[in-house]
Amino acid sequence: MSVSYVPTTGGSTLSLGLTTPRIDDSNKLTGVNPQIAPQHDYMADFDHDMTTYIRPAAALANNAIQTIYDQLTQVQASLTKQHPQIANSNWDVVLQDGQLKVTGKLSDSDRTWLQNSLNANTNLVNAARSYSSAIVTYYQGAPDHQQVPSLMGQDGRAYDGVADNINGRLPLRYIANWSLVSKPGITQQGSAQTVNIARKFITAPRYKVTA
Repeated sequence: MSVSYVPTTGGSTLSLGLTTPRIDDSNKLTGVNPQIAPQHDYMADFDHDMTTYIRPAAALANNAIQTIYDQLTQVQASLTKQHPQIANSNWDVVLQDGQLKVTGKLSDSDRTWLQNSLNANTNLVNAARSYSSAIVTYYQGAPDHQQVPSLMGQDGRAYDGVADNINGRLPLRYIANWSLVSKPGITQQGSAQTVNIARKFITAPRYKVTA
């Protein structure tokens, strides 16, 4: 069986004097110019990652940030009534080594009390862990699968060492307040906001983007 082949002139990659492409008895294609041979389908890889990793990670981040927002809104309301000095301190909270750590200008006693209170909130702690996990997957990939550097790196993903890099760095209250959450009277900003806003806190190196 042979494959039809029309030589061309004028500098085309087809006019390199190669033999006519054929499929031999072992069903192997021969006589093909390597410059026009099929290349790896990076777009298929990209689509696969979008479906398998990126969209689910974004959805997980959205759900987690919604829970974080709801829980911290309740905490702030309680603080306003019972501990106004904390409520007015512009405090925030990060996830460090799986536990919540309070940041901001607080007294040692207020910081310790608030930190213990927040870590006793199982829903809040689990949501913070879920959000951090989603960010790692979105920007780096799963443990057994890295994102496609040649495509993912071009729109800001494909970082390396994200889990260690964001440990203790993501201000969850700040992120929740400016992310896609159901806030009365405020229009939702966009489905990717909960993951996009985390990018500014990632300083890990990116994978080298291939040409």
